[in-house]
Amino acid sequence: MKKVRVKPSKFSSAIAGIMGIIFVIFGITQIPVMGVFGVVWTLGAAGVAGYHLYNFFSSNGAGVYEIDIHEQQEDFDVKLRKLDKLYQDGIISKEEYESKKSEILNSKW
Repeated sequence: MKKVRVKPSKFSSAIAGIMGIIFVIFGITQIPVMGVFGVVWTLGAAGVAGYHLYNFFSSNGAGVYEIDIHEQQEDFDVKLRKLDKLYQDGIISKEEYESKKSEILNSKW
């Protein structure tokens, strides 16, 4: 299983980062007027700006969420063909061939 992080695009991170900086500047100017709300606003805007600027300037970035990707298993007919090729080439014995064939067929059902 493979985990893949999904993050905003560079363009959307740039726009959000710029808007976040504007909101931080606005918040700093409004702290004397708005009091505690102005502080909360400024801290929130700084968090948003920091997150998006990190995504913009970093090659990895911070993912919004993760997706688990399950690798697709080979079809059992492909497995049987590969097994038959190993047997035909003399790499495995008849007993090994029959054992593995049984295992592949039983796993399908």
